[in-house]
Amino acid sequence: MKTKRIALVLLTVLLFATLTTVFVACDGGSGDKDLDDAIKSGKLILNVATYDGGIGTDWIKQSKTEFEALYANTKFGDKTGVYVNTVGNKQMGGNTIENDSLKYDVYFTEMVNYYSFVNKGKLADISDIVKGAYPTEFGAGADEGTIESKLQPSWQQYLTAKDGKYYGIPFYDGIYGIFYDVDLFEENNWYFNKTGVFGGAGEKSVGLDGIPNTDDDGLPTTYAQFNEMLYGIASTGTVPFSYAGGVEYVQRMLANLWSNYEGLDQMLLNNTFSGTANSIVKSFDGEGKPVVEATAINGTNGYLLQKQAGKYYALDFLQNVMLGSTDNYSGSIVNGNGFRQAQTNFVTGKYKNGSTVYAMLVDGVWWENEATTDFDLVAKRNPDQTKATRKFGFMPVPKATDNQTYTKQTLVSQNNSYCFVNANSEHLDVAKLFLQFVHTDKQLANFTTGTSVTRSLNYTMDKTQLAKCSYYGQSIYRMKKNTDIYYPVSSVEFVINNIGYFDFETSWCWMSKNGTTQSTEVLSRFANGETAQQYFNGLSTYFSANGWKGK
Repeated sequence: MKTKRIALVLLTVLLFATLTTVFVACDGGSGDKDLDDAIKSGKLILNVATYDGGIGTDWIKQSKTEFEALYANTKFGDKTGVYVNTVGNKQMGGNTIENDSLKYDVYFTEMVNYYSFVNKGKLADISDIVKGAYPTEFGAGADEGTIESKLQPSWQQYLTAKDGKYYGIPFYDGIYGIFYDVDLFEENNWYFNKTGVFGGAGEKSVGLDGIPNTDDDGLPTTYAQFNEMLYGIASTGTVPFSYAGGVEYVQRMLANLWSNYEGLDQMLLNNTFSGTANSIVKSFDGEGKPVVEATAINGTNGYLLQKQAGKYYALDFLQNVMLGSTDNYSGSIVNGNGFRQAQTNFVTGKYKNGSTVYAMLVDGVWWENEATTDFDLVAKRNPDQTKATRKFGFMPVPKATDNQTYTKQTLVSQNNSYCFVNANSEHLDVAKLFLQFVHTDKQLANFTTGTSVTRSLNYTMDKTQLAKCSYYGQSIYRMKKNTDIYYPVSSVEFVINNIGYFDFETSWCWMSKNGTTQSTEVLSRFANGETAQQYFNGLSTYFSANGWKGK
């Protein structure tokens, strides 16, 4: 008993010492000198949270600095000036904060179920700043319009579907794809010339856009040419693809093959469930090619969109072109690489003696930012080979057939990222003012300059701004400007009310049922012997009249 009393006394002393330390730390300030100085000087403190994922947090620093300077002498109640206190970590994801009380004034984050947040009353009504003109002190161009005017119609409809009000703004484009080492391609002449010869001498072909002297010159336009390119690359001892076999990046990239076959108008049927689908597969011919027909789509038969031919051709590309030869990738189809390992292999491989050299990477557009430490490692030994000097680009998505070339590319953005204001912010007006400020063209350009990623709005960068981007960042900006982007956001009530069933990434895109197997694991199912046609048929087995969540 005496021993227990002694232990209790020691515990009490330790607890007192711990609390004392905390109180002293709190009394002594936040530990952030700039923040403490701002508090002491009587500035309004605006707390801004950012999710520290692929795009990092450095992008917001310039906007923060310019906003603070703009309002340095402005009175906000009993405060003069404003200090934007940015906090960034991986605990700011929507899936983490959805069921917690929001602690910050403004959020820039991802993995957000928008209408779940709205219905829980977490997001402030920001319709005034989305629809209203920019304050004159922002210096926005006369023809810049409003935030609303920079949003695609599908975004406008989705964000206001509940009651006509805006509660959030889409954050950044979540485009997955195939990215290639431009330097490596140029060194080896891995291009088609204008007569269609891979590696041939002379002028490059005009590429998918049909226009000379653009980013896609010399790159494959069809599945057949893409396959020829892979053979040519592999024949030099270079491995065509680096990718993470344990994450969903490859299957998310596949959505671009689907969208690029169908085009934007046909992809939008997956938002509206109203209109005519031009390429619904009704059967396969003796050669295994899809036989298609036009079909009227409405809320009662929307499941038929799982039979869009673009889905089959995407799966066929993955199985028979991209993974068609074991020379196209290193290891098994379902390799053990995480996304960072895949990036490291891609960025550093050709600079390590005896290492495998990779020509292309399957990833999200933000990969360059995530791979900063890999670029720094290479630059230490090769000072002229930095992130700023090396050249990488987005590989245009090839078309399934010859008669589809020379058309505008259609890509999918998929990441559920948003920015919004906390409905319970004590500084609501200033929070909304800051959110509006970062959506001027200048600040949107600052974001792209700092991340090599585009925002999910329409905006223009001038030559001076583009010059601040890496080669890769410039190519991503040009890619978006010359591409139709499909955003899988539906304002249809039955979709909003059944988000799990219709969620693009985890269900609607690739959920397939074949016998007792039901999953979106395309790679593993191919590795286990399933064919593209079997997987495709499984899409309409899972999404069928039986269990359809439409009206």
